[in-house]
Amino acid sequence: MVSFGGVPAKSSRISRGGASRHSTRDGLARLSAAGCRLVNFSPVRSNFDAPDGTVEWIPIA
Repeated sequence: MVSFGGVPAKSSRISRGGASRHSTRDGLARLSAAGCRLVNFSPVRSNFDAPDGTVEWIPIA
């Protein structure tokens, strides 16, 4: 999976009527465990909410 700008949990799920359960981190962990390569092109390393060591970060200016 390729991301341009990350997948921050704080904005990855929006629902009408307020906050809901954020399942992004768990879903990305399952993708990684299943062999999916996670790649993030972003100036900020920490804006991809996945377990440590599961995301390849490609820094951009």
